[in-house]
Amino acid sequence: MPCSVSVVVVSRDRPDALYLCVLGLSQVQYNAFEIVVVADAKGLAALDDFKGKIKAVQFDDANISMARNIGIVHSAGEIVAFIDDDAVPEPTWLTYLTAPFSRGEVSAVGGFVMLIIRAA
Repeated sequence: MPCSVSVVVVSRDRPDALYLCVLGLSQVQYNAFEIVVVADAKGLAALDDFKGKIKAVQFDDANISMARNIGIVHSAGEIVAFIDDDAVPEPTWLTYLTAPFSRGEVSAVGGFVMLIIRAA
């Protein structure tokens, strides 16, 4: 049975990137997950389309560690996953990320990151 997951996204001064990240998260194919966004006022204002579908926490300081910890405090999932605001997940991201937790000895995992560099 899949574990419940809280996906924490921290953002500051990048509302357009944050919107695309949350749009991608809204298309993730995983039954039991929530999205927790910790962002500045401008970032949260960009997410009006997702009201009622995310937990939104305003945090304006330039302190990513504190922002992530605030996200953890607001998380209800058995697993907490972090994604950067400039990343867009594949629809099966959480399925693959959480699969190793079915083995009792696993307590932490990391995901695959693909970097695409475009020539100028």
